[in-house]
Amino acid sequence: MASNPADSDVGGGADLLIRDALEQLACVKDELFLDFSTVRRIDPHTLQEMDRLASAAQDASVRVTLRNLNAEVYKALKLSALAERFSFS
Repeated sequence: MASNPADSDVGGGADLLIRDALEQLACVKDELFLDFSTVRRIDPHTLQEMDRLASAAQDASVRVTLRNLNAEVYKALKLSALAERFSFS
C-alpha cells in the first residue's frame, strides 16, 4: 500500500502518491491501493501522471484502487476520462 503524504493542496501530495505507486507496481501482484484522503485538488500535470500510472498498471495487470477521494478530485478524474481506468473505495 502506498504511503499517505503530508496534507497537500494542489498536485504535490498526489504526485508523491503516484511516484510511489509507480515504483511499487513491479512488486504488486493484483491490486494497489492509494489513499487520497489528504489530496484536495489535482492539477493538469497530476492528471497526466495519473494517466501514466493507469497505463503502467494496465501493462503490469495490476488494478489500482483509489480510496478516500473528495468530490472535486473525483470530478477532475471523471472529466478527464480517467475515472474509468481506476477502481474506487
